[in-house]
Amino acid sequence: MYAASVNDSVECVNLLIAYGANIDARDNDGTTALILAKSECMCLLVDKGADVNASNKIGLTALMRAVTFSNTTPMEALLDNGADVNACINAGPNTLYNPVSQYNADSILLLRYGMNALCLAVGSDKPDSVRLLIKKGADVNVCGPDNETALMRSVCSPDLACLKLLLANGADVNRVDNEGKNAISIAFEYFEFGIETYRDICILALYGTPFDAE
Repeated sequence: MYAASVNDSVECVNLLIAYGANIDARDNDGTTALILAKSECMCLLVDKGADVNASNKIGLTALMRAVTFSNTTPMEALLDNGADVNACINAGPNTLYNPVSQYNADSILLLRYGMNALCLAVGSDKPDSVRLLIKKGADVNVCGPDNETALMRSVCSPDLACLKLLLANGADVNRVDNEGKNAISIAFEYFEFGIETYRDICILALYGTPFDAE
């Protein structure tokens, strides 16, 4: 079931289910086929009744993987069937996790304690995923690693779409991380002060973020 799901083989998954395969079987890490699945098979497994909130030993869920896909159909299937939009990673400080390494090395995620689907969507520059997560109740101000918020993560992207979505939906511009930095101070520090950073700062300033140009 795992191999068929990773390879997005709908025919094989259907055949295995027809012959009684356990749709929610777990490997040694607690990972299910749904968590491993690619887009089409993920939708199929949801339709066949797979546990949409199953998580492995570090807290990774199918939704967290789905937010990085090129389309939102699997996300919609998961969320429409009750996937927890605010579930978070419970791993240690840094975990380089490849949930399909034994089958297909195309899905490597850098996960940290407290990360959720929204953080991963923002970090992957997936505004459509961000929009859908917010619509389904994602907390835009939830704190992840080091009290980092999705807004703080969004200022590190050259694409403004996620930043704008978060601000338009109530992201707190004044929230600070463990180092006392807010989104605008992180924007000032991020790599070189280029046009993308300047745009981020202008937008944040319009939303009322206090900052010192020094």
